Amino acid sequence: MIESVWIMNQNGDQLDINLRSSQEEVGLLIFNMTGLGSPVATVNGIGGPSFDGVRVNSVKADARHMVLSLAIPGVGEAEEEARALIYEFFPVKQTIILGVKTANNDVYIQAIVESNDMNHFSKVVNAVISLFCPKPYFIDRSSREVTMNAISGIPGFYFPFSNESLISPLIIFGRVTSKPTASILYNSGVETGCDISIRFNGQVTAMTIGNSNGAQEMSLHLEHVETMLGSSVTSGDRLLINTRVGEKKIIFIRDGVQHSAIGVIGIEDDWIQMRPGRNLIVVNIDEGLELVEVDIKFNPLRDGI
Repeated sequence: MIESVWIMNQNGDQLDINLRSSQEEVGLLIFNMTGLGSPVATVNGIGGPSFDGVRVNSVKADARHMVLSLAIPGVGEAEEEARALIYEFFPVKQTIILGVKTANNDVYIQAIVESNDMNHFSKVVNAVISLFCPKPYFIDRSSREVTMNAISGIPGFYFPFSNESLISPLIIFGRVTSKPTASILYNSGVETGCDISIRFNGQVTAMTIGNSNGAQEMSLHLEHVETMLGSSVTSGDRLLINTRVGEKKIIFIRDGVQHSAIGVIGIEDDWIQMRPGRNLIVVNIDEGLELVEVDIKFNPLRDGI
């Protein structure tokens, strides 16, 4: 059940509409909201003369459309104040953030206000707001973060589990590895990118980050930094990587100064994604694994509410 809706306008101001108490608090009521389910997918395929159906070439989720219907139950000054709030937080052409909170989820989505139609002559003034969401998935506000260091433990079993022998110890409770490693269970059904932060504690020329889920591997050719700045990567340097689709970037930071470093990744390398299921992330460098500290942070994506 939806408990509340919140809106952040282009100025960073936030309006909270609690479905149980919004009439008294902000003078607005939400009586309908569409576009909360899964987005529509477009399947591209080609048929052939010798087989039934089509051969699927690609599948993508389309942009999301949402419609928010509001009522203003008050009269007089209360009505004027509520109407001003609607225009303030749903300005046409502007990009806003729309959040929805339920008992189990707190998610948000970026939306562009397409229209804001208000019926001034109905018994109860109401507004119908049309929203266009370029990205189809809701973003969970609860981010997940894992820190990887040179001595990491890998769990060896998960619940439920069974030991097929009453004599032999068949269950491996875990393994210790000298490589920076993280095991991340991602329960959402939607693949998502992440923020990878790398701090260097010494000179490093090349490293790779791999994810066993999908056999992904990202090679970082750090000699590009020497070409760019005149000296190789050294202690105190940082590398920030955003692997989200449509937002991909790599920033190298030295002495507080940021430099675009997109050239450190190979053309055919993967931009590491968190995929549904278990993601085993492993960092590799030729020597001195203690010379890097890696943090991975991401927000799960949700199909719908």
